[in-house]
Amino acid sequence: MTAPRPGLRRHFRRVLAWFAVPAVLWMAGAVLRIWCRAAAALRVETGTGWLPRATGAAALGVASAAACWLPPYAVIALLVVIVLWLARHLSRGAADSTATP
Repeated sequence: MTAPRPGLRRHFRRVLAWFAVPAVLWMAGAVLRIWCRAAAALRVETGTGWLPRATGAAALGVASAAACWLPPYAVIALLVVIVLWLARHLSRGAADSTATP
């Protein structure tokens, strides 16, 4: 068995970059949005909701770094799991804050 030709290696690198770069940018957009919302929540409502948002943004940051090595459906599933966890956690916190008299 012989090693791939250098031209074939360059082709595979280009294909990898073609799919990996958009995946990282896609996750980075979600991270940026959550960090901005976390900063706004921290500024407006000091002490409420900023920690779960910051944790979600950190999780999305780790997921965006791992997106280069994961299959596309795994990246989407990971994004859905993180966002659903974040939505559930924040909605539960909002329900608790409105339930108190």
